[in-house]
Amino acid sequence: MGKVGKNLLLAGLALSTSLLVNGSLQMASADEGTTPRESLTTTQAIEGVLPTQPDADQKVPVDDTSHTKQAFDGRNLWALGDSLSVGYTGSNTVDSWSSEENLKPVMDYGSSKRGHSHSGSQISGPSSSTNPINFTKTVADVIADPDFKAEQQPIVIIELGVNDLNYSGNNLGYVQQRLVQNIRTLRAANPNIVIYGILPFADYLGGDFNTVHGGGYSYNQLTDALTDVYKGFNIPVLDWSKYDIDRSPDALGDKVVHPTAETYQKMSAVVAEFLQANAGLLKDNTETDTTSNYQSVGWQSLDNGDVQYSMKDDKGNVTLASGKTKINGVYYWFDPKTNVLAKKAGEVAENGKTYYTGADGKLIQGYVVVNGQVNYYGDNNTYYKRYKSDESGYIQMGDGSYRWIENGQLYTGFRSYYGAYYYFVDGVRQENQWVSQWGKKYYVGADGRSVQGKAYKINGVAYDFGTDSTFYLRGGESGYLNTSDGWRWLENGQLYTGFRSYYGAYYYFINGVRQENRWVKEWGNTYYVGADGRSVQGDAYIIDGVAYNFGTNGTFNLRGTASGYLYDGSQSNGGYRWYEDGTLYTGFRYYTGTYYWFVDGVRQNAGWREAWGNKYYTDANGRAVQGWQTINGQSYYFGNDGTYFLRNADGSKFTGDVSDYNGSASSAKSGYLYDGSQFNGGYRWYENGQLYTGFRFYMGTYYWFVDGVRQNEGWRTAWGYKYWTDKDGRAVQGWQTIDGQRYFFGNDGTYYLR
Repeated sequence: MGKVGKNLLLAGLALSTSLLVNGSLQMASADEGTTPRESLTTTQAIEGVLPTQPDADQKVPVDDTSHTKQAFDGRNLWALGDSLSVGYTGSNTVDSWSSEENLKPVMDYGSSKRGHSHSGSQISGPSSSTNPINFTKTVADVIADPDFKAEQQPIVIIELGVNDLNYSGNNLGYVQQRLVQNIRTLRAANPNIVIYGILPFADYLGGDFNTVHGGGYSYNQLTDALTDVYKGFNIPVLDWSKYDIDRSPDALGDKVVHPTAETYQKMSAVVAEFLQANAGLLKDNTETDTTSNYQSVGWQSLDNGDVQYSMKDDKGNVTLASGKTKINGVYYWFDPKTNVLAKKAGEVAENGKTYYTGADGKLIQGYVVVNGQVNYYGDNNTYYKRYKSDESGYIQMGDGSYRWIENGQLYTGFRSYYGAYYYFVDGVRQENQWVSQWGKKYYVGADGRSVQGKAYKINGVAYDFGTDSTFYLRGGESGYLNTSDGWRWLENGQLYTGFRSYYGAYYYFINGVRQENRWVKEWGNTYYVGADGRSVQGDAYIIDGVAYNFGTNGTFNLRGTASGYLYDGSQSNGGYRWYEDGTLYTGFRYYTGTYYWFVDGVRQNAGWREAWGNKYYTDANGRAVQGWQTINGQSYYFGNDGTYFLRNADGSKFTGDVSDYNGSASSAKSGYLYDGSQFNGGYRWYENGQLYTGFRFYMGTYYWFVDGVRQNEGWRTAWGYKYWTDKDGRAVQGWQTIDGQRYFFGNDGTYYLR
């Protein structure tokens, strides 16, 4: 070991002892061990999940060229890196640049020690928590690793920095300081250690390589600063810009930071080339200590989470902020003893004045509550306390919040404000909670106001708070009420399921909501509620084209499908139609003493019908006729035995077409026959089946007929003569007085006028 190495050992031991005393290093147990790879769940939780390009997880076949690079044969490589050492693509973990799957084919070495690489790792992490892991904790873990301790000359590869750029507010000088400190700690733990540095690969978060991030520096400035630190220690540094490798967004799985699987594979080849080219470092007496003094100017986070701010004066001297300090127009408070930014809200003192700092370290002016008392800290950016306030009312505090104050004290209770009542606890307006006051219960809503209304809904239950501006709880409400969710049926404040009578009708509700157009089972019966929500009734209520019988006595329950001549409100025959088992019927049905013909439930009027192989005729009232009937001037015989079908004159069944009925001799009948007409008791004179006009001898005398109907008194002309028929329709003879005039018709049985 050279002189420089011995000095480094002493310096490193001193630094390590100091860090251990301050409690910033948490030494890992020798039998804890480290995992070879971080889980995908952990990586995604820290890095987030970003869209990746389709081939982000695809590698390409490569030839094994490990025999060309054997300088590290049998040696282990300790990777201390971030998500690029883990192998994250933006959505998945793959083989990283440090994985044996990628490195082994391009160089000979022992094994990859990757258990101390963590997603989100930073050189100057803001706290000692595990997410993100700062480099100080990583160094503490690795030097406590039994495998690391067992190595004579461990080889460490540091690949960090991109998370400091993207997620840390620490200034660049502080990042350099922390890197220097931890390199010295590693060398102090083992002076024979060999360290290599790898710069961040790429960064397009929010811009490009020249975009300045939260710490006040860009990617290019970061890589220059890290290079300067590594070179100060005579540590070889891999600068990706010196190699022929694609670092554009197309080479990144998430187009921002994380490489694709193929890019990781190419990175491994570059790393192997870099290590082989710098294998001379494996020889002793090559290490040096840096002589650079990096200045931290700006915000810096310590390992224990404390925050400081370093400032440079006009002479170039760097000091830590102390007490009341103005930074970029904002006043902060730093503990004068530790120079740490205040982390707890409270009063602080400096130069005889009292100030108030918030939990974020910023000084607050205006009204501030301290131990229940309202103090005033001015409003002109001087921030010191003037007096204890005796104000009353709803007052805005210095932190922007509002409090109700009574004589300078925080108030608890109701207060009227802008026409509404609000409830306060220690001055803070309460929201969405029950309040007990004056022996009654109240509720304040999301806007802090005391609620009222007959059915105010809270957690699904409706309560009655009245409507007279007294606001107190009356109890749970019942009935069909207009709630905040719309109209609902409530029973004692609870949403109701079941039937309820409302305005003379029955409605069915489920969880308070009125149901429509659906079947309902209740009390062992079946019901139906229509489009207006009412339970339906009627002998023929139509549902989906089927008629059902729900009765008409106000019970509403289903009796079955409807049958019979029922009122359904249709447009035909006064709203009546014939149903059979719920469907509209076509055919004959017996009703009130006779047969009627129906088509789709509608009673038909005059017309021919066919059924059961017979022909029938219905009259103008829809009834089936019988006896002799004249239809369109043609006589037809339908029998007189209540069967109503068309038959021949002799009573035999007529089987032909109706148009042929007159041509059948057996069906032509003559005489004074009963055909059910409305004249002369239903009798008319037929000749060969045709209604006759003229004289016909009947019952010992002559009668005059017109269209088969016997005429009564009147002059008649026939065979070239004139005749007179009396009031009974008989032809007269002898002397007759007609309208006061005497006429002679002979006495020889010829009846004509002489």
